[in-house]
Amino acid sequence: MEMKVATMQELVAQAAVLDNIPGLDGIGPVKAAKALKDAKTQEELLQAVWKQYQEKEHGIEYLTEQGQLLWLRRYEKELWYPTLKENSK
Repeated sequence: MEMKVATMQELVAQAAVLDNIPGLDGIGPVKAAKALKDAKTQEELLQAVWKQYQEKEHGIEYLTEQGQLLWLRRYEKELWYPTLKENSK
């Protein structure tokens, strides 16, 4: 399941606080956009987001929780999970 670039930015930025989704402390929309600017593919976007979570000492569980809170479900029982390559964990 793919997320849009704007949603990936919200995964990183504290801007999502308006929706009661905390994002990462100290990172707003500008820093989030800068962190994702070189990513060209869905995998690169997710890797860039994951890097920001690791730098803030958050685990994959927190990233998954935040992603699922931002994910807009299109089908019953559909949930978002990060599809990181094994060497990224």
